[in-house]
Amino acid sequence: MTQEELETASGTAVRTIGRLERGELENPQLSTVRHLAHALADALNRDQHEVWAELSALLGSEAVPDSQGPWETALSAASVGQPTPVLTPTVLRQLPPRVSSFTGRSAELARVVSALAPSAGAGAVGVSAVVGLAGVGKTALAVHAAHTAVEAGWFPGGVLFLDMHGYEEKPVAAAQALDALLRGLGMPGEMIPKDPQVRAGLYRSRLTELGGAVLVLADNVSESDQVLPLVPGDVRHRVLVTSRHALPRLGARLLDLTVLPSQEAVEVLKAALRIAAEDDERIGDGSDGSDGAGMVAHYCGYLPLALQIAAAQLAADPDLTLTELADQLADTTTRLTHLDDGERAVRAAFNLSYQRLTEDQARMFRLLALNPGPDVATAAAAVLADTPEPLTGRLLADLVRAHLLERASTRGRWRMHDLIAAYARDLTTREPEPERMAPVHRLLDYYLRGARSANRHVEPARDRTPPVAKQVPEVDAADPEPCFPTRYDALAWFAAERQNLEGCTLLAASTGQSGYATGIARASAAFFRHAGYWRQAVDLHDTAARAATAANDWPGQADALRDLGVVQRLTGEFVSAGINLVQTLSLYRSLGDLGGQADALCGLGVIQHLTGEFAAATAGLGEALALYHELDDRGGQADALCELGVVQHLTGEFAAATAGLGEALALYRRLGDRGGQANALRELGAVRWMTGEYSAATSHLTEALALYQDLGLRLGRANVLRELGAVQVRTGEFAAATATLAETMSLYQDLGLRLGRANVLRELGAVQMLTGEFAAAGITLVEALSLYRDIGDRGGEVWALNYYAALATATGAPRYGHELFEEALALAREVNSRWCEANALDGIATTHESEGDAAAANEYFQQALELYRAMGCGRDVARVEDALAGVSRAERGARWVARLE
Repeated sequence: MTQEELETASGTAVRTIGRLERGELENPQLSTVRHLAHALADALNRDQHEVWAELSALLGSEAVPDSQGPWETALSAASVGQPTPVLTPTVLRQLPPRVSSFTGRSAELARVVSALAPSAGAGAVGVSAVVGLAGVGKTALAVHAAHTAVEAGWFPGGVLFLDMHGYEEKPVAAAQALDALLRGLGMPGEMIPKDPQVRAGLYRSRLTELGGAVLVLADNVSESDQVLPLVPGDVRHRVLVTSRHALPRLGARLLDLTVLPSQEAVEVLKAALRIAAEDDERIGDGSDGSDGAGMVAHYCGYLPLALQIAAAQLAADPDLTLTELADQLADTTTRLTHLDDGERAVRAAFNLSYQRLTEDQARMFRLLALNPGPDVATAAAAVLADTPEPLTGRLLADLVRAHLLERASTRGRWRMHDLIAAYARDLTTREPEPERMAPVHRLLDYYLRGARSANRHVEPARDRTPPVAKQVPEVDAADPEPCFPTRYDALAWFAAERQNLEGCTLLAASTGQSGYATGIARASAAFFRHAGYWRQAVDLHDTAARAATAANDWPGQADALRDLGVVQRLTGEFVSAGINLVQTLSLYRSLGDLGGQADALCGLGVIQHLTGEFAAATAGLGEALALYHELDDRGGQADALCELGVVQHLTGEFAAATAGLGEALALYRRLGDRGGQANALRELGAVRWMTGEYSAATSHLTEALALYQDLGLRLGRANVLRELGAVQVRTGEFAAATATLAETMSLYQDLGLRLGRANVLRELGAVQMLTGEFAAAGITLVEALSLYRDIGDRGGEVWALNYYAALATATGAPRYGHELFEEALALAREVNSRWCEANALDGIATTHESEGDAAAANEYFQQALELYRAMGCGRDVARVEDALAGVSRAERGARWVARLE
């Protein structure tokens, strides 16, 4: 063993060892002999007492060990004339006080306390660790749990507390911690060995000698090596650790502490404020988190440190309202600046965690802040960092262990706490713009390629080349395009990345990259429509349109305005939709884009038929059909035919509608467009039930429903269920109709489609009327009427007026019913709805019949009959012919039922 090795093992300087070897140092100190003896005994694998005795004799030391062991032998130092250091076992009381504003955390507290409970054998939990991001309240929880355990009498030997300063420039090393612990156990400093391993052994020996269990609380630990030597060998004792890292080598029972629930966060804010200012009433006892206090808590990210700082700011300024403080914190670019009370700062807490990252980890952390959505996939993070996915995954996992990143609810996705994200964004702003923009370009390219690829499964491709090139970036052909084997995979990707796609559109627009803004919005449009994210889609396409306008990208502006108009139609904003689609049509005409013109005309045709402008809709859709024929765009032809069929259905041209919809269905089948097939089948089903062909209608609608369900199209499913409910109403299946319409209403409410709700209310009102629930029917139909009028759907308004007039007549108010039917008749003729006109004439006849005026009744029955015959409504023709033949109402009802069978 060399002198240098002996120095390392014993902590005795080489110079001293040399002097001892040369006999220059007489009667060496007891501690020197002891440390050398321990080191040599370990190296030679011999008994320490024997080596100590031999070494003492060799060096002339009078300190000879006896059989009592090193600690007791040390007491014999008086034999060489030195003062006797006394080891006095004490009851230790090093635990800091509880945090006065500690509140909530009942479940987490129970878990930590249960881990500290006395137990022996395999069930004993020697080490527990509370881990979490900076400022989440780890120390407060650990101290509170320790107090609870001490009060329960579990640690009669006391508590040793250490702040390990793990995230500061000079963390406390294990050897330093052992020195402090040994001193806390009553050992004089001169008796503490320099060798860390010897210290650890003596520390464990000392704990074993104590009569009662001891709790060691090590706060702010950054790595396992800091605390591993502190773990006692005696199962009676416990170690409780707090850390921002998971410390896997520690083998501890982990409690991963997250931010507070919203209501508990408000309670912490209130408690901290009341401690500073007892009479402060700015946060009332009844605060439920929905007021100013809730907004402050939200902007603090429900992080206890941030909440404490916010409370301190409120206490320091009695005139500062909660709303004012919330307004200050609302801006993410300055939020961290405000979360600083002069003594504590959220940014400073995060700095300590960030400084312990490696260069690669720190770079990944900064880059993640560039992702504009709430979470990020491993693949997107790899694109940001320009690193392979396996390496990216390891770096992300490192950040999770450092509690600077969280695993999202979906595997392979990651998210940052809001304040951590703000901190990371602040770091990125300090980098040169070229270094920031290169990853942004890569990210936008990734999302554009992904959206285009996924959209091939969602929106049927149109093989058209626009006459004017669009400013959409051409993606790097060297980069592999995301591959989605099935429609399900594509929809799952869209669902997971939806908010990132919205954020990227905004990011591209704000950084002057309009091509990415319009490209991502265009490629995502079909998904947003089909999945029901209509409000979000309005913002998405509006952003894209503004970006294109600013860049003079007229093709991009036209595309964005078209998509905006289509989705505004779904949200019931018919006026805005019409304005945008007219502007779209004008742009496409100026560009000479025939396909774009046809698409715009189709969109306008839908708006026009919804607002009762059936003649304009027919003309526009006819023009669109002609353009699609000129372009040989069979998908467009099918779309135009389908929309024309809808108009013809609403105007009572049932034969023409059936022919056109049949042709559209055949085209969709040849193209393999299953969504188009479902749309055509749904409309065919609606036409069939209006002509009284209920069996055929049910068959078409059931087939359409299966397609919609398979494709995951919620709006289509809701629409077809509504039609099935209408069939069930007319076939007298009232219980089934009620259930079907209830399911439909739920879907429309989830989608936020007011027009859909109005249509369901109309049919529900009919069910209630036919089953004798007249009061309920009145309320339901009035609500439907109000919605139709608010939306501007005059065709729907006519239907509801006819139903409401029928209700008035059935409840003994034929004159009021007559007035309502006359109003419906005028509106039906104005919008050219022959079906509703026939219903109104039929109803007026019924009011005259109720008042005993047979001649007047027959006059209107005759007019209705002519319309029913022209439309091919066989069941209604038979019913009205019975009325004209003098068959009583009761008998007519019986015959109607018989014909259904």
